[in-house]
Amino acid sequence: MNRELQEAMEKAVFDQYVEGVQTRIDNQTPPEMRWLVMFPRLPGAEMGVLRENFVAVSSMRTWLTMWLQGPLPAALAAMVTDPAVPIVLMMNRSRLTLRTALPTPDVASLQPWLRLFDTAVREAHRVATAKLPPPAEPAEPAERDVSSDWSASASPEEARKA
Repeated sequence: MNRELQEAMEKAVFDQYVEGVQTRIDNQTPPEMRWLVMFPRLPGAEMGVLRENFVAVSSMRTWLTMWLQGPLPAALAAMVTDPAVPIVLMMNRSRLTLRTALPTPDVASLQPWLRLFDTAVREAHRVATAKLPPPAEPAEPAERDVSSDWSASASPEEARKA
């Protein structure tokens, strides 16, 4: 998603849900707006050539970083567009979607976008067939011996019996 669109969408979603005192996001909100508030943003240092003009969010950071390690970032950065033109390239449930605005969608103006889309599809396939590391398991609390807690609160006579 290009940065200008991200900023406009974040403002819109904030205005829509916070200032309107709405406390939930429903299915009428476009997925990319929901994702901006639900998923972590990839740090600029990991965005490479896309850092200045784009943002990337994902629930699967490993997948996203692998997708952006091939030729996709260069292809996306090479697209000459006005920063105000919205661009969304998203993968959701194995479906790749590219959205942008074109004043007149003719063959000549669509061809660069189709090349970008083909690159994104190839890279998504590359990542999907790669052996990804397993997701990090949430850390479980360490087991601890609670018998010492009981004895500390017990009377001296009860502690001797324990």
